[in-house]
Amino acid sequence: MIYIDITDTIRIPYITGIQRVVRNLIINSFNDELVSFVEFDRILQSYILISKNDPRFDVIMRFEIELKKKSIPYKVVKHFFSKNMKYLINKILHKVVIYFRFTLRNIGFNKRFKLVDEIKSGDTLFLADSSWNYHPWIEVNKVKKKGVKIKHIVYDVLPIMYPSYFETQTKLMFNLWFRMIHYFGDEFFAISQTTANNFSKNIQKGYLVENSIKVMHLGSDIEKFNFNVSYSKKKSNVIKFLTVGTIEPRKNHKFVLSVFDKLWRSENSEVEWHIVGKVGWKSNELIEIMKWHPLLNKNLFIYHDLDDTELNKLYAKSDCIIVPSIDEGYGLQIVEAIHNNCNALVSDIEVFKEFNLSNDCYFSIKDNGEELRSKIIQVIDGEIDLNHAKNVNLFTWKDSIEKLMNELKH
Repeated sequence: MIYIDITDTIRIPYITGIQRVVRNLIINSFNDELVSFVEFDRILQSYILISKNDPRFDVIMRFEIELKKKSIPYKVVKHFFSKNMKYLINKILHKVVIYFRFTLRNIGFNKRFKLVDEIKSGDTLFLADSSWNYHPWIEVNKVKKKGVKIKHIVYDVLPIMYPSYFETQTKLMFNLWFRMIHYFGDEFFAISQTTANNFSKNIQKGYLVENSIKVMHLGSDIEKFNFNVSYSKKKSNVIKFLTVGTIEPRKNHKFVLSVFDKLWRSENSEVEWHIVGKVGWKSNELIEIMKWHPLLNKNLFIYHDLDDTELNKLYAKSDCIIVPSIDEGYGLQIVEAIHNNCNALVSDIEVFKEFNLSNDCYFSIKDNGEELRSKIIQVIDGEIDLNHAKNVNLFTWKDSIEKLMNELKH
């Protein structure tokens, strides 16, 4: 039996990054009789089995969020309150929803089974979620002593490689997680070859055997990217560039803003840059600059809370995505752009080279933006061929998870 840890995803009402991966893992393994799901109860400090009748799975299966932005309460909050107040209200409402859901769940499922009482020798505990947030290592130690295999998804090791880009608490929690998986991990699935290499470089010698680190190819929702003609980007002559990702230093938004500021001051005054991403850490200064930018909502557009459907529409209406990251674990937005026939300009970092895009798609992030500026102008003038792939291997989530499950069962 494979027990999959989905602790954060089953509780978080929005889907981004890691939760997007875990959500698709749930959807594509849900009907497998050899798969069960668990969550770590922070109060009991124990893993608890999740019944497949748990109503929270309905949210995940229907790609819904707790606080629907189309709802009347959301529209009232959006209209009458400032950004900070909206964030606070939504956070409070989310806590209320979680409290009532927790209460109802315990009423409906009075008998809660602990993983340690059910799991057997030869079974697998697969830590697929962000376990550094809750540190279940006492429980992991208990089940490992019973002969259970402990397997992990490794999304990245960036807080170890770039500590200055992360907050102190995040670094402390992540470093503890990294040390614990030294002790307890039997097999690891990195989301890219670059991540696997970085993981191997940072792991301490003598802890792991060479073949314990494998690469898990992420999927994408190809079937969701079919839009009717009303969303076509051809309806507007304005060139639209798009950047998707949490606004934090490693994502390098400031670098791109300086490039567009130069363009907007020149002859390219109609070009638009759209940014999709929640506000992250160490980004207050940049957020304030963009908040008071003279071209905000004219040439510069920022969205902090788009759902999947709205994001995919924006992909479809954009001419080119810009991914300027200093480093990444993978680069899912590149895959999404390719499936939407959206051109891509991406930083020339190692992990993005794995996509094997055409050379024109890559730009340096070490030249003060000169190469990116030149390529943006070439896109605007139609002078550059961003034929995406020489030999890109893209997977559906169904294929990706099916391959992963086969690996986990052997």
